[in-house]
Amino acid sequence: MSNDYIQIYNKFMTFKFYDSHTHSLKNTSSTVYEFICYPSIDNSQSLAIHPWELSRINSIEINDIISKLKKHDYIGECGLDRSIPYPIEKQIQIFKKHLDYSHDKLTIIHCVKAISDLLNIRAKYTNNWFIHGYNGNFISIQQFLKKNKNTWFGFGSLLFSSNNLSQTLLKCPIEHILLETDEQDKYSIESIYFKVSKIKKIPLESLQQMIKINFHNCFKGLKCQTG
Repeated sequence: MSNDYIQIYNKFMTFKFYDSHTHSLKNTSSTVYEFICYPSIDNSQSLAIHPWELSRINSIEINDIISKLKKHDYIGECGLDRSIPYPIEKQIQIFKKHLDYSHDKLTIIHCVKAISDLLNIRAKYTNNWFIHGYNGNFISIQQFLKKNKNTWFGFGSLLFSSNNLSQTLLKCPIEHILLETDEQDKYSIESIYFKVSKIKKIPLESLQQMIKINFHNCFKGLKCQTG
């Protein structure tokens, strides 16, 4: 490894890589900050009922979890998923219950094949929304931001396999972008940053600074050392 490469590497490592959505501790490096989301677990900073969990719990358990939301800093992840058999009408009803408890708290949102449903709901709520694992188009991003500017979109490993999503990222305003690894471990958060840097044609150091600002604007009041 050349000395020039080491100097460049060390320069970038002075800035953190923010992994805005993951479900397990993947990186112990001091240069990485991970927001770990544990749906349905009442001992973390965020709490919610993931759509995939709805068929496994009864109405009493659903109401019990929702009643505990006010004790948590963030709501999530919750949302809508039309790829699962659970009725979308019931999903919307339970999702709105989450939002009614959110007040001014950030809501971390899972959305699969339900962009239109989500857009219909957005204007009624003013709190911060983080739509993680975003896989929609740029027109939908414009529609979300028109309804409420306090909306951020998570991009991650799908950028390595979807040219359409890369084009969406290219058009998405940088101030509304967050980066994430989610459940997969094939691509590190660092590699995702490098990918986004290439797509957006933004120097990595500048991208790190921008994502840091976005993270703090979205996760207001986060009770941790985020650097």
